Amino acid sequence: VNECETGGHDCDINAVCTDLPQGFSCHCKGGYEGNGNTCTDIDECDRPNLNNCHQHATCTNTPGNYTCTCDYFYGGNGRNGGGGG
Repeated sequence: VNECETGGHDCDINAVCTDLPQGFSCHCKGGYEGNGNTCTDIDECDRPNLNNCHQHATCTNTPGNYTCTCDYFYGGNGRNGGGGG
Protein backbone atom coordinates (compact mmCIF):
# COMPACT_ATOMS: atom_id res chain seq x y z
CA VAL A 1 0.00 0.00 0.00
CA ASN A 2 1.33 3.43 -0.94
CA GLU A 3 0.26 5.66 1.95
CA CYS A 4 1.44 8.72 0.03
CA GLU A 5 -1.12 8.06 -2.71
CA THR A 6 -3.96 6.86 -0.50
CA GLY A 7 -3.64 9.69 2.04
CA GLY A 8 -2.78 7.24 4.81
CA HIS A 9 0.11 9.35 6.07
CA ASP A 10 0.52 12.13 8.63
CA CYS A 11 2.92 14.35 6.70
CA ASP A 12 2.51 18.09 7.08
CA ILE A 13 0.93 19.98 4.19
CA ASN A 14 4.36 21.60 3.67
CA ALA A 15 6.16 18.25 3.53
CA VAL A 16 6.90 15.66 0.86
CA CYS A 17 5.75 12.09 1.45
CA THR A 18 8.01 9.31 0.19
CA ASP A 19 6.73 5.75 -0.09
CA LEU A 20 9.01 3.11 1.44
CA PRO A 21 8.84 -0.70 1.35
CA GLN A 22 7.81 -0.60 5.02
CA GLY A 23 5.63 2.51 5.35
CA PHE A 24 6.56 6.06 4.37
CA SER A 25 8.73 9.00 5.34
CA CYS A 26 8.06 12.74 5.44
CA HIS A 27 10.50 15.61 4.98
CA CYS A 28 9.79 19.32 4.92
CA LYS A 29 9.83 21.20 1.63
CA GLY A 30 12.43 23.89 0.97
CA GLY A 31 11.83 27.01 3.04
CA TYR A 32 10.37 24.97 5.90
CA GLU A 33 11.92 23.14 8.83
CA GLY A 34 10.74 20.39 11.13
CA ASN A 35 10.42 16.64 11.34
CA GLY A 36 8.12 16.21 8.33
CA ASN A 37 5.04 15.64 10.45
CA THR A 38 5.20 19.28 11.54
CA CYS A 39 6.84 21.86 9.27
CA THR A 40 7.13 25.54 10.05
CA ASP A 41 8.12 28.37 7.78
CA ILE A 42 11.74 29.49 8.03
CA ASP A 43 11.96 33.27 8.34
CA GLU A 44 14.88 33.83 5.97
CA CYS A 45 14.79 37.55 6.81
CA ASP A 46 15.73 36.83 10.43
CA ARG A 47 18.68 34.72 9.25
CA PRO A 48 21.05 36.81 7.10
CA ASN A 49 22.86 33.68 5.90
CA LEU A 50 19.61 32.45 4.32
CA ASN A 51 18.81 35.51 2.22
CA ASN A 52 20.78 37.58 -0.25
CA CYS A 53 18.95 40.89 0.05
CA HIS A 54 21.12 43.93 -0.58
CA GLN A 55 21.95 46.24 2.34
CA HIS A 56 19.71 48.87 0.71
CA ALA A 57 16.73 46.53 0.36
CA THR A 58 13.97 45.29 2.62
CA CYS A 59 13.56 41.56 3.13
CA THR A 60 9.98 40.30 3.46
CA ASN A 61 9.29 36.74 4.59
CA THR A 62 6.72 34.81 2.56
CA PRO A 63 5.48 31.22 3.05
CA GLY A 64 8.46 29.02 2.17
CA ASN A 65 10.45 31.89 0.68
CA TYR A 66 11.23 35.62 0.86
CA THR A 67 11.36 38.70 -1.33
CA CYS A 68 13.76 41.64 -1.50
CA THR A 69 12.51 45.12 -2.34
CA CYS A 70 14.86 48.02 -2.96
CA ASP A 71 14.67 50.88 -0.49
CA TYR A 72 13.38 54.27 -1.64
CA PHE A 73 15.74 55.94 -4.16
CA TYR A 74 17.40 52.61 -5.05
CA GLY A 75 16.73 50.49 -8.11
CA GLY A 76 17.23 46.87 -9.12
CA ASN A 77 15.84 43.59 -7.86
CA GLY A 78 16.94 44.08 -4.24
CA ARG A 79 19.38 41.16 -4.25
CA ASN A 80 23.15 41.15 -3.92
CA GLY A 81 24.77 40.61 -7.31
CA GLY A 82 21.46 41.00 -9.07
CA GLY A 83 21.23 44.70 -9.66
CA GLY A 84 20.20 45.60 -6.12
CA GLY A 85 21.21 48.83 -4.48
